[in-house]
Amino acid sequence: MSLEPARIEDSLKFGDDFELDCGRFELTRNGRPIPVERKPMELLILLAERNGQLLTRAEIVERLWQRDVFVDTEHGINTAIRKIRHTLRDDAEEPRFVETVTGKGYRFVAPVVVQGGEDGETTRSDPDAGLPETRTAVAEPTQISPEAAPSESGNQARWRWLAWAIPGLLLAAVAVGLAAHFSIHRHEVREANIRSLAVLLLDNLSGDPSQEYFADGMTDELITELARIPGLRVVSRTSVMQDKGARKPLARIAQELGVDAIVEGSVVRSGDRVRITAQLIDARSDKHLWAQSFEGPLGDILSLQDSVAREISLQTSAVLTPAAKAEFANARHVNPDAYDAYLRGLYFIQRRDGDPAASYFRKAIALDPEYAAANAGLAEALVTQLLVKGPLAIDVMPSAIAAAKRAIELDPNSGEAYTALGAIDTNYLLDWSAAERNLRQGIELSPSSSDAETWFAVYLTSVGRPAEAVDAMRRAVALDPLSFWANRLLGSMLYYSRRYDESLIALQRAYELAPDKPGFVEGWNSDNYEMQGRYSDAFAADMKGAYSPADIKSFRAAFEIGGWKGYQEARVKYLLPRSMNPCHMHYLAMSYVRLGKIDEAFRWFNRDVDNYCGMTVFDLSADPRLDKIRADPRFTALLHRVNLPH
Repeated sequence: MSLEPARIEDSLKFGDDFELDCGRFELTRNGRPIPVERKPMELLILLAERNGQLLTRAEIVERLWQRDVFVDTEHGINTAIRKIRHTLRDDAEEPRFVETVTGKGYRFVAPVVVQGGEDGETTRSDPDAGLPETRTAVAEPTQISPEAAPSESGNQARWRWLAWAIPGLLLAAVAVGLAAHFSIHRHEVREANIRSLAVLLLDNLSGDPSQEYFADGMTDELITELARIPGLRVVSRTSVMQDKGARKPLARIAQELGVDAIVEGSVVRSGDRVRITAQLIDARSDKHLWAQSFEGPLGDILSLQDSVAREISLQTSAVLTPAAKAEFANARHVNPDAYDAYLRGLYFIQRRDGDPAASYFRKAIALDPEYAAANAGLAEALVTQLLVKGPLAIDVMPSAIAAAKRAIELDPNSGEAYTALGAIDTNYLLDWSAAERNLRQGIELSPSSSDAETWFAVYLTSVGRPAEAVDAMRRAVALDPLSFWANRLLGSMLYYSRRYDESLIALQRAYELAPDKPGFVEGWNSDNYEMQGRYSDAFAADMKGAYSPADIKSFRAAFEIGGWKGYQEARVKYLLPRSMNPCHMHYLAMSYVRLGKIDEAFRWFNRDVDNYCGMTVFDLSADPRLDKIRADPRFTALLHRVNLPH
């Protein structure tokens, strides 16, 4: 018997335990609601109604996307199908529910039982039977009248869904003062006890690839907001980026990142309006816990972001601090053009490109001088310039300090601003007490900030507390497990802590994450081998740096003739003509230490401090190779120059 068109009151049963209520726009499994986003739900209803028939991609676009003309429909269909399969625990290779018809569309292949809403009539469909074309359960605006709208008490979920189909009709969200706040489904799961999560990159559904920065920036902002919540570990963006476009199963992503839950969703920008859709999935049980959409003018984007973060905190049972509650409740309006410039700045910050990042943050500040996050971003961009350009960027540090302090003045709860200020204290001002104070404040305000923990580890190493630095870097790696730099720095801190075998293991992990960056790893491997007396291994590792074949040949000849000392002598000859590069001064001084030429070593260490390269300051208190000169009065004087305990 063929399936008759499903009425809006009908309920469709399929599989062993799924029931799809067309009227209430609700999917349940064994009687328990499963949150599903709007488009996947609409497509699932359409597929189930057309049970057994081919549903072409063109039909899907015509039926489901005709009003959302700004959406990339190809991407939207692919995303909706993926989410349907994930919800139904279906397999694209061996489908039980949704079959792909290559180059054409999709077919729902499971038997469907239709239960009538009023007369209780039940009809069973056969996927192999010929089926008439049926309509989707999405009602057209002309079919809805105020009198026909269901009451909140009778069909609350249905009313929320139907509101989406009426252009211009918005449900007020009084709590946050948004233009709109549409709830698709909510399922309270406080018993889930979620303590860690990762926010996957939001899908860009704008239909414009040039808007990727907007979706990526929104992801960054959501991670930043969630990172403020104590007791909830939120994985940093760097690790999440590793899975961009990878289409891995969510359970595998969660396992690799070491988290209990996953947040995924999408963002759509159309003119001066934006819609954020997010859902929370318990990766341990593959259970959809919550899904919700938020829409409003771009100027209220901070409120939208805070609403998403607040709802996720409720679903994970995270306890908000009074400061976080106040911030979520008092999100300010932001100039839309300033916000756009801010997201563009974030795009370049993530790529460690400080110059364009600083330019966009300055533009955001010019458009909205009260924008705290833009000031914090500017401070971070200028610190990035210092790290990349070294002494050439010293002149930007006063501006960085001013931007960080302005951000704190505008938002005393900005962990990012305190972290940037602590980084400046550590790398430029050498104000160690201020560095510890500001970095601890940054961690307290943003307990899931990998950057804050990393800078704290750099500070701890600089002041001679390497064991504590290792602990800080382990926390940073837990927050950013797939980050090459976090794992590389953990290896560095373990070296300073004189745990050489552990350091080599951490450095190997870093290399596995980024095999294209051997030069950033092998130098530290060489240091470990040197301290273990494995000079052949140390030399071999050093030769994997950025040397020309001719230089490597010369170094190898020196090592074969004179061993480790012969290599260091050849290295001095190589570095001296290049000593105008400030950061070569430190390496030149270290070779002189190895050769026992202490006068020359101190001369170059002092020149390095004069030029603000930073490596000498980083090494002084903890590098084991300097143990042989620590009793020298000139070493005490050097510590005094950089304000370190002596």
